[in-house]
Order: sequence, then structure tokens, then C-alpha cells
Amino acid sequence: MKHYTADSKAAIIKRLMPPRPVSIATLSSETGIPSAALYNWRKQTQASGQAVPATAKHSEHWAAADKLAIVFETRALNIAEVGEYCRKKGLYPEQTKAWDSRRPEWLPAAGTARQTTPATKQGRPEPHPATGSRTEP
Repeated sequence: MKHYTADSKAAIIKRLMPPRPVSIATLSSETGIPSAALYNWRKQTQASGQAVPATAKHSEHWAAADKLAIVFETRALNIAEVGEYCRKKGLYPEQTKAWDSRRPEWLPAAGTARQTTPATKQGRPEPHPATGSRTEP
């Protein structure tokens, strides 16, 4: 089994990313790297928290999980940083805003963060609003 350096893996993964993503089949035939290895590398990169689209399709046809990863990555960025991020990914800031507006209801809105209290900072659960107990409902 051939081993690849972290730099060579990163360069290959970069080719799977926007703005001009290459399909795994194409990349496999160009590089000689088995497609199973490329799928595994993409999965590992996604698991590390980086947004790597599951397909080489146009961004509007990406899976919901890929769009959600982009929304999470851009949440803490200011307008200039979002613009730079989107240019690197081949996206428009309006797309990330639209994806954020269609987020599931259980997901907090952009710019809002969970309130931390002294109890949560120390790892203790907060009292349940209805019962007042410190156990999970």
C-alpha cells in the first residue's frame, strides 16, 4: 500500500473543493490514487470539520450537510471575511445567507450564541426550567 504525505493529501483534497471541484472518478484516473482512498480522505476531512462537498455539482445542488457546514464556518466571520471565504470556495455571500435562513428550527440563528453561566462553565447542568432539578429532563 502506497503512503502519501499530509501535503500531497491536502493538495488532492483541495482539488475536490470549490470553486472548480473535480469529481473523485476524474481525480482517481488522473492521479492513479484508488477512488476508495479518495472517498476515505474526503470523509476524514469532512469529519475534521472542513466543508468538502460530497459531489462536484454546482453549489446549489450540494447536500444539506455540506451547506450546513458552510453556514457554520461563516457564522463567526465578519462581512469582509465572509467575502474572502466565499471567493475561495467559489460561492456568493448571498448563498450562505440563504442557506442560513433555511436552517432547521432547532439550530440557533447566526449571531446568537448559547448563554454560558457559571454552572455551565464548571460543567454542571443548568436547572431545568420546569422542575428546577439539575438533571436532564
